Amino acid sequence: MTPDFRMLHSTRLLVAALALVLNLSIALPVCAQAVVATVNDSPVTDYDIEQRAKLHRVLKLPFTKDIAVEGIIEDRLKIIETKKYKIQPGEAEVVDAIGRVAQEMKIPTEALSAQMQKAGVSADHVREHFGAQYAWKVYARSMNKTLDISERQIRQELEKRGVKGGTEYTLRQVFFVVAAGSNEASVKSRMREAEALRNRFIDCSTGPQLAIQYTDVVVKDPVVRTGAAFPPAFVRELDSTPVGRVTRPQRVQSGIEMLAICRKGPARDADESAADTIRQELLEKRFEQEGDKLYRRVRARAVVAKR
Repeated sequence: MTPDFRMLHSTRLLVAALALVLNLSIALPVCAQAVVATVNDSPVTDYDIEQRAKLHRVLKLPFTKDIAVEGIIEDRLKIIETKKYKIQPGEAEVVDAIGRVAQEMKIPTEALSAQMQKAGVSADHVREHFGAQYAWKVYARSMNKTLDISERQIRQELEKRGVKGGTEYTLRQVFFVVAAGSNEASVKSRMREAEALRNRFIDCSTGPQLAIQYTDVVVKDPVVRTGAAFPPAFVRELDSTPVGRVTRPQRVQSGIEMLAICRKGPARDADESAADTIRQELLEKRFEQEGDKLYRRVRARAVVAKR
C-alpha cells in the first residue's frame, strides 16, 4: 500500500483537460427505451443500465442488473436530497470526485476520464454518478459538523500501529503508465524501463527530469509522510533505500510505481504528525458511516418501483 498522493495538476488544469469528456453531447439510441424502475417518478431505463455497465467495466466493479438499478436509484436519491440543501456540484466538483476514484485506482485522473470516454460512458452519466458522490460527501459532513475523534481513540490506534515518534519522509511518486489490456511482454518491457530509471535516478533534483524523458511517465509533487502512513513492510523498504534514490518498482493497477526518497530523518513533531494522519483517516471512516446511515433513511422513505 502506498500513500494517497495529490494529483500533479491543479483542479483548474484538470477541468480544462476533462472539459471535452464532460461536455460531450452523446445522442441517445433512436429506439424506445424500456423503463425498468422508477424512483420518485424519475424513470430508470435500459439505456441507463447499459451506461452503468460500461462504467462498472472501467472502474473494475462487479456488475449485475440489480446492482446497476440500485446504484442508479442511489445516485438519483442522493441528488434529489442534496438539492434541497442547494448542494449542486459543478464541473470542478465532478472532476474532484473523478480524481478521488482515480487515486484509489492509482492512475492519473485524465487516464480514467479517457477510459470512460473510450468505453462510451455518456457525459450525463458521468455527471450524475460522480456529482452524486461529491454532493453526498458534502452533505454528510454538513450534517455531522460536530463529529470528531477522541484523543483516546487516536492513542489506541497509535499503539495498535506501534507508532512512537518515527521517521519523516519527503517523497515523490514516479508512475509508469501501463495501458489497459497490455500483454505480459508489454508489462515486462515497462518494468525494465522502470529498473533502468532506478539505476540512473541518483537525486531528487535531476532524477525527475530523467523520468519524464520516458514515455507515459508521471512524477508527482513532493509530499511529506511519517512512518505511520505506511505498513511496516513498506517502512522497511523506505528505510533501506538511500536518500536521492527510488524504491523498487512495484506493479500496481494500471501501472508501475516507485517512490523517490528526497529526505528522511527524525519526524518534526512526529507524534503529533502521526496523530493528525490517524485522526483524518478515522474521521473519513466515520463520515462514510454516517453518510450510509443518512442514505438508508432516504432510501426507506423513497417511492421506488422496480419492473
